[in-house]
Amino acid sequence: MTQLFSKFKLEDLIDQFNSSEDSIRVLAIVSPTCPDCLVGFEIVKRLFTRFDSNKLRGFVIWIAMLEGDDEQTARIKSESVEDSRITQFWDYDRAAGRLYANTLRLQKGVAWDIYLLYSPRMRWESEDQAPEPAFWMHQLDSDISADPKFRLDYARFAEESKFLLEAEEPDLADRDVSQVLLDKKKNVT
Repeated sequence: MTQLFSKFKLEDLIDQFNSSEDSIRVLAIVSPTCPDCLVGFEIVKRLFTRFDSNKLRGFVIWIAMLEGDDEQTARIKSESVEDSRITQFWDYDRAAGRLYANTLRLQKGVAWDIYLLYSPRMRWESEDQAPEPAFWMHQLDSDISADPKFRLDYARFAEESKFLLEAEEPDLADRDVSQVLLDKKKNVT
């Protein structure tokens, strides 16, 4: 079973994120009572079941967004994960959500129900700014200005993850995964 940290500290997330820089990292920010978030959480778990690779690391940040979101509920939900590659946090103050709303340029102040992929070698350099993901998906309302083309879809998220896991290009960390996939598909056809 994975460990749920009772108190979210940004420096803990940054340390763990950077210490796994040789891995593909999946980061999800979800509410423990939001039905859509729980579907997204299941997609993350499914991804880790599908790709049994030590090159894959996960960070799930449980965030207090709805009435009933509390540490006990987050802990209960977190107990369904039995994968040591996934680390979980409880973020009562929404610090991660505020930080990612800025990084993803969302209209509202807190990002949640989001699912991000980071390529190897990407480092988190500043507590003031989360790193740009290589790819991300969401289940956000349209008024938040998140592109509806990137609504969470397991098949697409898994395809992007698989590509990163199989990629051997040294400059991949600096490139948009979607563009790399499009370039590869053009070369195949």
